[in-house]
Amino acid sequence: MRWLFFVIILSFLVSPGRSQDIYLAYPFGVSTSRGVPPGRIVSVFGVGGINDSIDVLNLKSRELKRVSRRAGSLGDYSFLRFDVVYGLSKDWNVEGSLEFSSLDYGYRTLDVKSYNLALRHHINSWASLEIGYRMHSGEDQDLDRVDEINDYLSLFRSGLSMEVEPSFIWFIRRSGGTVDKVKVRRTEDPFLRVYSLDDKTWWIKLVLGSPFDSWYPNIFLEYGRTSVNTKITSNLPRLIPERYRDRLPKLPLDLGRDEEYVRAGFSAIIYLPLGIFFSFEYSYTHLFRDSDLDYVSYNHRLQFRFYRHIVGPFSGYIGAVYLQRQFNGELPFLYNRYSQTTFDHRYGWMELGVVLFSH
Repeated sequence: MRWLFFVIILSFLVSPGRSQDIYLAYPFGVSTSRGVPPGRIVSVFGVGGINDSIDVLNLKSRELKRVSRRAGSLGDYSFLRFDVVYGLSKDWNVEGSLEFSSLDYGYRTLDVKSYNLALRHHINSWASLEIGYRMHSGEDQDLDRVDEINDYLSLFRSGLSMEVEPSFIWFIRRSGGTVDKVKVRRTEDPFLRVYSLDDKTWWIKLVLGSPFDSWYPNIFLEYGRTSVNTKITSNLPRLIPERYRDRLPKLPLDLGRDEEYVRAGFSAIIYLPLGIFFSFEYSYTHLFRDSDLDYVSYNHRLQFRFYRHIVGPFSGYIGAVYLQRQFNGELPFLYNRYSQTTFDHRYGWMELGVVLFSH
């Protein structure tokens, strides 16, 4: 269905246009020094994702299909997002967003809720300062498939795997060229639970920029501190033979941590012919984590959108997002000491939406 992307682009070009005020920067989805005027509300409703049909950047076919499906690997992604900003006064804006997303994660689908609340102060005509709080919360994962549990046994570097029969469970230890197998009675079904998946971030951002006749460039610098929660528990310690128990980490396992990041980048809004606005933003993020969590400590993010007036107070947009290191720094709770080696792949998605301007 890649043709759908080009049909939407064509409809942008042939529909009647009306240029929006380039100073009303918020709807363009990038960091800018100016926001919404006093008393105005701008609402943005967007959807997006990546799958076999929606793969405009060819990341699914070129990147993800080379990755074997295992614990922590990524697949299809979809989301629904609502943003709103209100001009409190000439110098202050308040912004909020709510997002529901679904991500193929390992062998299952992970549902995530995301919240963001921010206050923006316009220091002068070319500078603004934002402070905000965001949170991501993932659904608990109850794993009972043998291949799922074996993946975690591998991630634990236990040297163990298991095979399940109707009445028995075989635990297998491989060391060098030797294989040791022990059979135990199947008194209960093995399971592994990943839970308390969430992260909370306080952040502050400085944006500098000034509009010209047909474009509006900006630069920005952001600092954030994140608290991450992830826990793992299992009944394996009850099932596993005693001589193998020291091969497992102590369960329940707490993977919670605190981390910091610095993000810097630039953005621009450009007015094109036919009443089209083009926006793009590039950012580089560097994350500061403990030494056992530094397998991937950065990310590059590129986002672009085309905006077009539709009718009345409504405008539409279509665009895409590219991430060089998956959701590193985007969904912090996905990254931990066991999943970090899966983050050396590119990722991205297509998005489209509607913007409502109030008067």
